[in-house]
Amino acid sequence: MFSQLTKLYIHLGGINYPCALEFCNDSPDEVIVQKYFSSEEQKDISLIDIPKRKNDYIQGRIAAKKALQSLYKVNDPQIFNIKTGVFGQPIVLSPLKQNFVTEVSITHSHGVAAALAFTNEIPMGIDIEKIDPIKINNIKNRLSKQEYEIISAAPSIEEGIFTLWSAKEALSKALLTGLNASFFLYEINNLKIHDSYIEGSFLHFHQYKFISFIGNGLAFSIVIPKNLAIKFN
Repeated sequence: MFSQLTKLYIHLGGINYPCALEFCNDSPDEVIVQKYFSSEEQKDISLIDIPKRKNDYIQGRIAAKKALQSLYKVNDPQIFNIKTGVFGQPIVLSPLKQNFVTEVSITHSHGVAAALAFTNEIPMGIDIEKIDPIKINNIKNRLSKQEYEIISAAPSIEEGIFTLWSAKEALSKALLTGLNASFFLYEINNLKIHDSYIEGSFLHFHQYKFISFIGNGLAFSIVIPKNLAIKFN
């Protein structure tokens, strides 16, 4: 799944900013939960009584811990404890000492979760969305006239619509707002189609850009500051 993203590099000039991206689509069973979560974390999980919400929570945290393990090059996922902040954002707690503070962005959709671990020197966010024809009309009604014209450049209208949706969700995570403000605040004003990805920018937040990927019926987006360069496999 999105194999071109197994190695991700973000840099500005000669400076490389540490980051790691991981996906999780395993059905979490008792063995997996015991492997990744401490007894304290397992108690928190047991308090989630809605099965889908619990599954999303576990998958998202597993992806986050995998990303943190990759970033810090450690084997034990239980040394990381991921709490929830006042805006619902994940907060990383760890006894490890580095010369940077680590953050994670977590997303999940229809049995697939992803997490990006990164230094807090750079605001970032990710989002993944299932390309679902049932939701298309609802999302269409929330696009501006310019955005509807922009998506004509995408491989298909459906892929264009969900690319914009995932990019807006990713931006809202980078800003720590969630999609609680006017949807048009996150309006997209440019879309460039490359061979293996889509790139775009925002009308009101021109300090950011997004890189999106389409595959396996999913749209996946990463939002980073526009002056940074991103490389992937």
